[in-house]
Amino acid sequence: MISGLPSSGTDWLARCMVEGLGLDQDQYYREWFNPLCNWSRADDLAKRGFGSESPHAIRGVGRRLESDVTDLVQKFTDSGLLLDKEVWMAGKALDMKEHFHIIGLTRDLEDTFPPKRARVLNWFQWVQTVANPNVEEDRSFMQTARSGYRWLQEVHRLDCHTAEVPLLNWGDLVNEHNPFAMTAMIEVALPPHLSEYAERVAQVIIRTRKLKTE
Repeated sequence: MISGLPSSGTDWLARCMVEGLGLDQDQYYREWFNPLCNWSRADDLAKRGFGSESPHAIRGVGRRLESDVTDLVQKFTDSGLLLDKEVWMAGKALDMKEHFHIIGLTRDLEDTFPPKRARVLNWFQWVQTVANPNVEEDRSFMQTARSGYRWLQEVHRLDCHTAEVPLLNWGDLVNEHNPFAMTAMIEVALPPHLSEYAERVAQVIIRTRKLKTE
């Protein structure tokens, strides 16, 4: 599982993993545990504490799960899926680590703002209502969104640290020019049984990276 924030580069990193690990596209799901991306299980996911940008599930953002999810993970596995990427999983690494090998991805504020998509600003404004419902009314649209991002990013980083989850930085992935250093970075992030694919994943990252990526 790749876990990051919206506009942190998780889609790109997931595509690199699919190609580098030699997975089929149907073995990868984009946000299986996001209620908005898995409509048939949306209500159940939200009740368990999985969050999303939807007002219906915003209370789950940045917080631990509310119940056991072993049965849901089994359904994920039974579907033949091997890779998932999530952008609203911050705060849940301890809950999900027993089921998945998690790779965290973070992206610095200055590399994220202003995001390409206007709706991303709206998402982080929603996040700010969770972090601080009493936010000052005179704050600007952008200030509110940036505050929401900072809060969720800190939750995500602390969550990965507490759960001992490897945490990659988007800036390092797009700026590292030494292929050996890139391979070493990826090898640390991958589970041991997949370490032999680190060089291939690193090559795909170097070939496909851009200064700005979603």
